[in-house]
Amino acid sequence: MRVCFLDVATKTGWAFSDGGEPSHGVLQFDKSSGEELAWLLVDAEEKLSALLGRLKPELIGFESPILPATTNITTTRKLYCLAGKVEEMALRRRIRCVEASSSEIRRHFLGRSAPRRSKKAKAAVMARCKMLGWNPIDHNSGDALAGLDYLLALERPSHALRTTALFGSLR
Repeated sequence: MRVCFLDVATKTGWAFSDGGEPSHGVLQFDKSSGEELAWLLVDAEEKLSALLGRLKPELIGFESPILPATTNITTTRKLYCLAGKVEEMALRRRIRCVEASSSEIRRHFLGRSAPRRSKKAKAAVMARCKMLGWNPIDHNSGDALAGLDYLLALERPSHALRTTALFGSLR
């Protein structure tokens, strides 16, 4: 099964697996704001189209937008519009699309005692990825790798990556 997971933001992390070792990377979208939000969406569609065309996933997952209390309206619009863009692109390509929360992903990837604060959680995800030999580019691709692991375990257990002692040996 060919699965792609996206940690959607203006700098979007992606991770992909077709049953083997995952590949990963980052896409940087135009950072226009305000009335120019449309340019962000046009750029996102072009870059995501190229990625999806290359990877040809059968299943796409993405992380739900999270909004700290200090998030402004422009950031809120960007995150929700980008999430909608992913869903729209999946629908047009007839690819099943699944949304997952960061807390669900982190509990799966790091365990029930996963840090709740964003900076500590991101550092823990990066450390876990490195322990597994994945070497993410930054926290965006690290979060996408964690999301990919979660999605595979949830949707296709027979194709899940073997990341914990519960499911098989650690690398």
